[in-house]
Amino acid sequence: KFAHRLYKYLPQKLKIVSENKADYKYVVVGAASVIAKERRDDEIEKIKRELRCDFGNGYSHDKATIRFLTRHKDDPALQRHIRHEWATAKRICGKGKQTKLA
Repeated sequence: KFAHRLYKYLPQKLKIVSENKADYKYVVVGAASVIAKERRDDEIEKIKRELRCDFGNGYSHDKATIRFLTRHKDDPALQRHIRHEWATAKRICGKGKQTKLA
């Protein structure tokens, strides 16, 4: 499934192999995983500086992140940083909830 999602972003047809625990099986994948996490952490710090607040680590299980999102979910400055397709954000922000019929 994951490979099929990636194909639409690639300019040419490549063979994509996606495996669980690939970062443990293949050194290059493990290295890429470390680099990606470092990059993510840097981006989180940039967002914190931009918003002038600490919202935790930004992960869905982080209590500080959940608390921050709950308190500031309607802040217009925050909207572009919220991962709206994230199940936690949907739950907190009310997106994807079924509404009652009138």
